[in-house]
Amino acid sequence: MAYKSKQTQDYGDDIEFDPKASTFKDLIMLHYNRCIKAMSVEFRGGYYTKAQGKDGMEKEIYISDTREIFSNSILALAIMIKPKYDEEMKKKYKEYKDKLIEIKQTFMEESSPSEDIILGDAFYESEEDRMYLETYKQKKLELHIELFEEVSDLLGRKNYLTIGEAIY
Repeated sequence: MAYKSKQTQDYGDDIEFDPKASTFKDLIMLHYNRCIKAMSVEFRGGYYTKAQGKDGMEKEIYISDTREIFSNSILALAIMIKPKYDEEMKKKYKEYKDKLIEIKQTFMEESSPSEDIILGDAFYESEEDRMYLETYKQKKLELHIELFEEVSDLLGRKNYLTIGEAIY
């Protein structure tokens, strides 16, 4: 079963539908491949930059935070395979969720704004708050790398990572 084919239809920058991905395993492995691609880049924070458009006008463009792209990709994969969790993975996923709550609470307590959600770095005016935010983002990234390791171990236990005729 091929995970990429000439028949792949592109529905946007990162969303692809592969007509040969007809099973749950195929869909999981397609997304697993996306996670690997998201992890195979330089991790950096998001930022705004200015560029000149075709009309000569200057435009502000947001460059995505690759840490968030990776983290969200892994979380999506973990949620997709939740029906296949064994007892070990259930325990690891609960630990992940608890640690995520903990690092968020730590950030909220350390930073000076009294908000209920974590906002973009332009919101945090003091250098100290921005450092707390970067620490939070780094810890969150590390936590998602750990989650990816656990998901990979689970996929190995479930024999999803065996390569037959599949092209990843």
